[in-house]
Amino acid sequence: MEGSIYDYGELVDSSTPDVSAYDAPEYDQSAIISSWHNLARGGNTNQISYMASSDTSGEYIAGTLIISIILLLSLFIWGGILIYLRCNEADLPDNARFLAGCRFENDLTTNLKPSKRPTYARMTFLFSALMIFIFTIVLVEKGLKDLESAENLVQAENLRVKAFLEDCDRVAITMIENGFPARTLRDSIQIDLPNFCPNSNNTILGDEFKLRMKDQYLDALEALEDFYLDKWLLDAKESIDRLWNTTVTVNETIEDLNLSMIGLYWIPLIIFTSILSLGTIMALIDTGEEECKFKSPERFQWLMKKIILPLFIFWAIGSWLMAVFTAVSATMNADICAGGTSPGSPDNTMMDYLARRGYSTEGVFYKSLQYYVRGCTTEFFFTDILDYKFELVRAIGESKYILNFVRTYGTIEMEEDCQNGFSAVMKDIDDLETLMQFLLIDTDRSIDVIRCERLNSIYAELFYKGTCDYTAHSLAWIFYSLVSD
Repeated sequence: MEGSIYDYGELVDSSTPDVSAYDAPEYDQSAIISSWHNLARGGNTNQISYMASSDTSGEYIAGTLIISIILLLSLFIWGGILIYLRCNEADLPDNARFLAGCRFENDLTTNLKPSKRPTYARMTFLFSALMIFIFTIVLVEKGLKDLESAENLVQAENLRVKAFLEDCDRVAITMIENGFPARTLRDSIQIDLPNFCPNSNNTILGDEFKLRMKDQYLDALEALEDFYLDKWLLDAKESIDRLWNTTVTVNETIEDLNLSMIGLYWIPLIIFTSILSLGTIMALIDTGEEECKFKSPERFQWLMKKIILPLFIFWAIGSWLMAVFTAVSATMNADICAGGTSPGSPDNTMMDYLARRGYSTEGVFYKSLQYYVRGCTTEFFFTDILDYKFELVRAIGESKYILNFVRTYGTIEMEEDCQNGFSAVMKDIDDLETLMQFLLIDTDRSIDVIRCERLNSIYAELFYKGTCDYTAHSLAWIFYSLVSD
């Protein structure tokens, strides 16, 4: 990132930023967010801001674990029943051994016809297989598309953040480039100016000019301190560089992310389900009676029993585990979007997190985040830049007064009156005034760079739309698809 004082266009006349013309987006909590956020957690909190402190994080983690345990318990019960039936296959009645994966047997002791019981079970499996096909299509059409939309939005907003940081970096560079020589000139003037005219007979200068020069001008220079270099400017430059590296990392991560790979998980499941469905249809035709015209090939039965069915079970268990992970992710995502005072919002979550983290509500970082998160309805946070601008304007005004006075009476005449040469100090005042003009441009540019509509719109896009809309819906659809499997 490069910057120059000549990179600026028209100077923006700014004091406290005017946000009256900006209509900040409003957050509207969706039903999906509300449902996930209000899941039962055994009396534990659903406020993710509790994670900000080690003293309270355990309560939130416990609630999240309860959701995971409930889902895993369903998996363990289902798996335990299958294992029990398989292990006790020999003890099951003939008409119930199909529950353990054995061949259907005719049941002549019930009121149902011999073929009805296996037919009902097989039709149930075919219906379940149809649900897998439907929810897989829904996943591709809704879940992955929403996830892709979230990815594209993050990438687009990351580019906007990079553009913002480039502008910040340009301003910071020029303020530093002008600030260091300005500080050097100021220090020199503070030494030379009090004694520039030791032998004046007051015929030209007069007491008023000398008083204003020594008091008001030097006081204005003193108020500029170190031109804010050590106060926040150098630290700001380091922060900008760190954030720039973060945006580069985000961009590289997004480029390496291949969401199409997620959809590949469902391909084996569709294949296994299709083969099992084919076997089920064949079993509907094959009644097992000797006079049956259609028989399922023994090799096909071996393939189904030894390979396809175990793989299907393995993949189904994987789906359940992924469903648990997705549910936890969806819950935490909803908690971000519905934190704080009911009905909750990402704005409340953000501010609650900082408060629990121990940030002072009067600190610059807290106030700056609050300013942009709240749609710029709070007090403007960056008062330092406003103070800096005020002191620059005052110092420039005093500089102009001195320079105009000297130009009016002439340097030669004034040197004769003072019986001392002071061209060097006047040149320093002139050079410093020029640098302060550039710094004044920088302060106006910095106020323009951090204007409300620029940063608030990035925040709203990332959280209102990206996190609480696209991501929330995609995680929900992925979860429904996994559970249906």
